[in-house]
Formats: sequence, C-alpha cells, structure tokens
Amino acid sequence: MVGCCMIISNVKITYIQAEKGKVLTNGEVYETSDRKVALGAPDSVDNWWEITEEEYNAIMEEQQKEMEGI
Repeated sequence: MVGCCMIISNVKITYIQAEKGKVLTNGEVYETSDRKVALGAPDSVDNWWEITEEEYNAIMEEQQKEMEGI
C-alpha cells in the first residue's frame, strides 16, 4: 500500500469495568453487556460513573415512556 494511511504501532487502550450489579454510564451511553468500556483517545475515566441496575432500569423505563408519548 502506497500513501494510504498512517501506521500507529503503539496504542494504549484503557478499559474500565463496573462492579457486579452496576452499570457504567457517561449520561448518554449505558454499558450493560459485560459492564466494560474501552475508552477512546479523547475520553476520560472522569466522564464515566457507576449506577445500580435498579437506577438503570428506572432510566430505561422513563425513556421508553417518553418514546411512547406517555
């Protein structure tokens, strides 16, 4: 390949993981599958926090009501 892209050989990936029974969120994204988030270059651990599964379920229920116009 000639002139197609830049090669980056040293990449550091930071992962954060919620405790069992908790969900990671940044206020917009809610990670529930494996409770783990890989942070991108501009992101920071300070932008994420844990909420309980009960809090997550309440948020999802409220968002569903809003989408249904209730």
